[in-house]
Amino acid sequence: MKEKDKVHQLQELLKRYREGNCSDEEIEFVNSWFYNDFDTNDINLQPNDQESLSKKIFQNIENSQQLQTQKNFPWKLMTGIAAAFICICFAGYYLVKSHDKGKIDLKVLSTKDTIINDLSPGNTQAILSFSDGTKKQLPDSSSYQNINNNSDSIAMEVPIASTYSMTLEDGTKVWLNSSSKLKYPQKFDSKFRKVELEGEAFFEVAKNPSKPFIIKAKETEILVLGTSFNVNAYENQVATTLVEGSLKVTNGVSSSIIKPGQEAISNKEKIEIDQPNINVRTAWQRGEFFFDGNNLKDIMLQIQRWYNVKIIGLDDLNYKSTFKGTIDKNQNLSNVLKILNVSTGKTFELRNNIITIH
Repeated sequence: MKEKDKVHQLQELLKRYREGNCSDEEIEFVNSWFYNDFDTNDINLQPNDQESLSKKIFQNIENSQQLQTQKNFPWKLMTGIAAAFICICFAGYYLVKSHDKGKIDLKVLSTKDTIINDLSPGNTQAILSFSDGTKKQLPDSSSYQNINNNSDSIAMEVPIASTYSMTLEDGTKVWLNSSSKLKYPQKFDSKFRKVELEGEAFFEVAKNPSKPFIIKAKETEILVLGTSFNVNAYENQVATTLVEGSLKVTNGVSSSIIKPGQEAISNKEKIEIDQPNINVRTAWQRGEFFFDGNNLKDIMLQIQRWYNVKIIGLDDLNYKSTFKGTIDKNQNLSNVLKILNVSTGKTFELRNNIITIH
């Protein structure tokens, strides 16, 4: 097979992987390529070659026209770069960075020697609290269908290192992230559908123009007739990211209507409109950490909630890059830290549920 044909096959596999159209065998192949093949082969680079390699990863693999004109481009090296590119797109940017003055060995960059007491990923669990004071531990399942009971109000609380989804009585679907709580009535009244959120949730609101859906998060109220969006209320401000439809965000002082692709960042004083990367904001709902090059601190906060760990060195973390990719959340913490290690050049030491960043 000619090199340009191999490149074409790699591009087609990459495209299908991105779009979620790979077969189980192809997914297994890509994953094993990263964890077994590429990781066990040494690629030695001089420090001044690192930037050119990173450029080749993006330019020479995605642009078949360029690759096909490079007649002397070694297949073995191209395979390694292609593997690196796939890892970057789907496992968190397998970018090689130098820690020493000499050559770089991928094996040296592994964090396995700094991992003590590895941790498994979070799971799906939640606790229901009823107005009469009783509680119910929900089974280890990914979703919960609203059930009839004698309670006027219900609170679903998702603990740290967990996620859960549910369907309200009007058909609205809600995905709750780690360390989040949703308060809702057993049955909505005749005029409004109102819930209260602490933490983060993704909503697919059942359309009912005659009965608006209202979300209360801190000092912010979000009014919607029927749409899908993400609300992050972990910090002092509330970030509402609209995926589809339209909604109105109010903070008691002012209000703004946002369109799909926009985000309203609100607190009790003001509302700011931004245009974020939707994939970044909704990655958690897809079971991913999304690395966009300058949100490493945000990813570490997600890791803190998902694996229930403490992080040392987070306040001093100031990392920026142009590289992007996703990391599957459903794997042990050591694998995630290894990917972040080789993609950022940072060292992550895990010991007794504490991550120290160097």
